[in-house]
Amino acid sequence: MLLLFLLLLQLLRLLLLQSLIAQVYLFKKMQTSKTMEALNEKKKQDESFSVNKCLDEVDTMELTDVEKAYAMNIFKSKIDRECYLWRQCWWRQYWQRQCLN
Repeated sequence: MLLLFLLLLQLLRLLLLQSLIAQVYLFKKMQTSKTMEALNEKKKQDESFSVNKCLDEVDTMELTDVEKAYAMNIFKSKIDRECYLWRQCWWRQYWQRQCLN
């Protein structure tokens, strides 16, 4: 009788452990899924607001050189500003004059 009780107790422990492992697995799976969704959303945003797209838009707007130099201030990142600057060297001259004034 004691042996049967111990076997049942061991079986309950195993079932509880299996249940806990399944819960942890589902939690991690859900967490990974949310992380992947967030990364994919960020990637979509980065692509839709990329420097190259912005530069192409500025080119199609037919802005004056001075207006293009002012457009330089919309970039938050120094690297993005440098990409914008070096796209056309003469924008850089106007921007430098603007910064000096």
